[in-house]
Amino acid sequence: MNLEDLQFAQRYPFSGTARKIVAETGLNLQDVSEAVTERAQKMILASAKQQKYDPQIGNYEELLQNEVLAFPVAKILLSIIAKPELYSKFANMFSKSAFVSLQSESDETLCDIAKDLGIIIKFSGNPEEFAEIGMLQYLSADFREDFMKLANQRLEKGRIILSKNEFVRFLSQAIYKKIFSSMPADTKQIPNSLKTIANSLSKQAFSESFQAFNAKLSGNIKADAFPPCISELYAKMLSGANLSHTERFTLASFLVSAGMGTEQIIAIFKNAPNFNEKISRYQIERIAGSGNKTNYAPASCAKMKSYKLCIRNGELCGNVKHPMQFYRSRAFPRRKAQ
Repeated sequence: MNLEDLQFAQRYPFSGTARKIVAETGLNLQDVSEAVTERAQKMILASAKQQKYDPQIGNYEELLQNEVLAFPVAKILLSIIAKPELYSKFANMFSKSAFVSLQSESDETLCDIAKDLGIIIKFSGNPEEFAEIGMLQYLSADFREDFMKLANQRLEKGRIILSKNEFVRFLSQAIYKKIFSSMPADTKQIPNSLKTIANSLSKQAFSESFQAFNAKLSGNIKADAFPPCISELYAKMLSGANLSHTERFTLASFLVSAGMGTEQIIAIFKNAPNFNEKISRYQIERIAGSGNKTNYAPASCAKMKSYKLCIRNGELCGNVKHPMQFYRSRAFPRRKAQ
């Protein structure tokens, strides 16, 4: 392991070079060093909070090696936590980091990384027509940005012609899919020490993202007074989970009734992986009763049970028949007493 290989593996921890380094060090999950588990936890928490991850290690070989080893350990911890929304955030963080690094790599290195990812390309070297990729392989990247969708690409004889910048974007999306699809890993033989760390991490990852958004709430909205069913949906949405239409409608109608404004609700829904502001705004305004449209009341406890969204069959809520009844009794206890 030379310094150059360690630096490359740290930039691209999903690469064959990184896997080779992990194999050569003989990483043993039964005896992972504290330094490695600490780095793995920092990776996970940074991704959960959707922060930029830039450890600034420099040329210190031991620190570089710890960083490379921390990546598979982080994936094990995430697999124990078993929250797909955290897998997505983790993969997204490294995809963005790789995109920045890829922009300054040589053409040869870009082609090597593509090969490592199993991407078959025809390389030209011309920055405007840098690479050709098969249409099906391009579609597998599943881009969300309009400018990268198939309809906006140059298509010739079933192959997509990409500029160098577009090719780098394609690679970064392929990296996201590679990391995301590698989880969950097998956790059958995982030591209890890592399970304990994962349990603590799970609480931190969700509570910090929850509290970070709550700090932005204005007016009299009190998220800590939400009933368990709504609190669950709220936390899922903030963490980037892909809620069903029923779950989104239920959450939006409750937030509207609680007095949250349209812009705040849209800000929450922006965390959804397939967020579309135009559609979300239309639906939320319709629920809120903007203009002459109908105002939709939030679901009752009976309906929440029929939707299978009630937590533990309501045993946590006491004798209430509606989520709003639960919320008002805890958010405004003085009003209840009066």
